[in-house]
Amino acid sequence: MESFKWKSASYYLGKITKINTKHRKKLTNKSSSNINIQKERKEFPIQTPIDLEVPDRENIKISRIIRDTQLSWKVKELNDFKCQICGYVIYLQGKNKYCEVHHIKPLGQPHNGYDVIENMICVCPNHHAMLDYGAIKIIFEKLIMKRGHKISKEFIDYHNKDIFKA
Repeated sequence: MESFKWKSASYYLGKITKINTKHRKKLTNKSSSNINIQKERKEFPIQTPIDLEVPDRENIKISRIIRDTQLSWKVKELNDFKCQICGYVIYLQGKNKYCEVHHIKPLGQPHNGYDVIENMICVCPNHHAMLDYGAIKIIFEKLIMKRGHKISKEFIDYHNKDIFKA
């Protein structure tokens, strides 16, 4: 078996350009509205580098917190899928929207926060990452609040004192 040698990106780009040029030449205009495209198919053998090693595997046991997904969905709906910090909405295909729910006092150890609506805020992915890493402080008065979604100042104080890194 022949050993595999990596080639530069420009080598492969050159090959692609040649193939595209070949296909362009095969385009024939049979009528103004009917274009016939002939495809040329070439099989490339799969080559595995000879120095490839299969990584070791180990069995592990994971213990994870079971979150109330219906509760986080309720937080998203109450806030119209809008970030409570910046007001940004991410629109997806159709009428779908995307946002994330952040637990102000984290659920896991050592924080042992609660999975309750008062400990959750609806945020965009950027603010979620910033909150997780303690990059920003939560200012209660600046949060965009919606009727039916009460946020506990106790959890915000915890974030600002124990999570936020000034």
